[in-house]
Amino acid sequence: LDIDRNGIISYTEFIAAMLETQGRIDEERITEAFEVLDSDHSGEITRSNIQGILAQEGNHMSKSKIDNIFLELETERGCAVSKEEFLDLFRKKKMD
Repeated sequence: LDIDRNGIISYTEFIAAMLETQGRIDEERITEAFEVLDSDHSGEITRSNIQGILAQEGNHMSKSKIDNIFLELETERGCAVSKEEFLDLFRKKKMD
């Protein structure tokens, strides 16, 4: 799970592992994951989307942890992740 071997399983490493357990990670599966995370169907994943999904599952994550997820994603806008940015993230992970 710890792809970059820094001793911490990041959010993206966790998502990648969950997708990988379903079989080969392909663009279709990544798109499906994006659509689940884009719970308001706005075309991007926001902090609010993440908070809402976690709350539905009975999990709560601090604002700072959610902020760290978005910092890790290194998006151009920093406040939301577009579908293309999300796909690019997994394309990069596949190449590593």
